[in-house]
Amino acid sequence: MAANVTIINTKYYNSSISTGSGIIFKKEQSGSSYIYYALTNNHVVANTGTNFKYSIEDYKGNTYTEADNSVNLVGSSPDYDLAVITFKTDAELYVIDMHDTDPSVGTKVVALGQPKGQTNSISYGEVLKYINVSTADPTTSNITFKVIQHDAYINSGSSGGALLNTDLKLIGINYAGQFNDDGTFKTGATVQISKVKEYLNSLSITI
Repeated sequence: MAANVTIINTKYYNSSISTGSGIIFKKEQSGSSYIYYALTNNHVVANTGTNFKYSIEDYKGNTYTEADNSVNLVGSSPDYDLAVITFKTDAELYVIDMHDTDPSVGTKVVALGQPKGQTNSISYGEVLKYINVSTADPTTSNITFKVIQHDAYINSGSSGGALLNTDLKLIGINYAGQFNDDGTFKTGATVQISKVKEYLNSLSITI
């Protein structure tokens, strides 16, 4: 999926690198180039600071960094566990369309992202229910509303990736997973599209 991007979070001085996922949802003309807006999770970019830098890699393998001033963090919120980042490029990249409403229980879904470092991984499942989820670190992920629970495979690296319906429209952003005692995948948790739009509205970002 051409709207899929990889978020790379690098900690300097000890060479620690972590990756997450993102999805392009808006494009603006900027001279002869484009500014693309991508959604991801707050906890994917939350450690950025003096010793942390992040970059974006598009589906073509092109990398954009803070160092070359092509990447910018527009906003982030632990209360939604969402963040918006922009990057500038001459490349023509796909922009995902957003669905109008939250999916109902039983809706067939497609999860897109980079689980375990896989590039542009696609998995299939359905919406199981809406649930409350507790996360390990409320300073980076502090969602108090009910979210989508689904059974489309996600894993480490899927955070910030898209959940789509069968029309390939965005219905949410994946942010957490539940796993069995043996480490196998059980269910995923996703911030639904109504909350995504609510968050974008708080940043005065129009679609």
